Amino acid sequence: NILIPNRHRIKIVRLSSNPFTTDIIFSPPRSILNFIHLEIFTLDNPVNLICSNIEKENLNSVKHLYIASEEIGHNCVNYFPNVKTLSIKNTFSKPIDSTIATLQCMIPLMQLTKLIIECFIFPIKNIINLLYLTPNIHTLSLNSLLLNDMNKNSKKQNEILQYISKKNKIQKLVLNWRRSLSNIQFVVDLFPRLKYLKVEMDRKEIKQIIQFLLSKTHNKTRNLCIFKVPKVCLKQTKILIKSKNLLNSYSIKYINKDLHFWW
Repeated sequence: NILIPNRHRIKIVRLSSNPFTTDIIFSPPRSILNFIHLEIFTLDNPVNLICSNIEKENLNSVKHLYIASEEIGHNCVNYFPNVKTLSIKNTFSKPIDSTIATLQCMIPLMQLTKLIIECFIFPIKNIINLLYLTPNIHTLSLNSLLLNDMNKNSKKQNEILQYISKKNKIQKLVLNWRRSLSNIQFVVDLFPRLKYLKVEMDRKEIKQIIQFLLSKTHNKTRNLCIFKVPKVCLKQTKILIKSKNLLNSYSIKYINKDLHFWW
């Protein structure tokens, strides 16, 4: 067993459904507290089994909680008081309200500064519900931005969106997978304090999206990265900026298939 003798050096722990691994980490239950430099804690299936072995001991050193399980049970409470980053790998099998209630017991949502959602099927309503309770997040990364379940005629939903737009502190946003102009317009309205945007764009709408983002009426964004584009986009974008008089002073570079703007 190399884990226990080296536990003071370990910074990352990932627990799966393997009972052997769980027994090593949590036998006796308080031994997890000796991982004094533990920073990233990943929960895989079954979360209830793992949490029942922790016996409600706070893991004060953990700053990043990574949830890879599709379900988090009500037994998981009061473990991660200093977490600043939350990563979610899969869509939750239970209703989002129930899941958020459990998350509120596991970590102080108000102190989160970074939220990473890796799954590709994560409804925008779930994202909105999370953001409503995490007003201090400054960095957000999404693999999913499914606007199909948005009800534009819902008064309650519109009130929540307006509240988030006024209160959120998000300055850095990463949008993986291809985004349309309507997607970009939505996030710009929702995150008016945005300073850095990294996004993959729908090839058919790249010109319209760039023109929108670089327009003088746009908000505070001053750093833009468009990834997975052909090099010809560099020349095309320079021509677009000049012809539409979008920017007077800017820098633009093509690095490893990504197009970077600063202005």
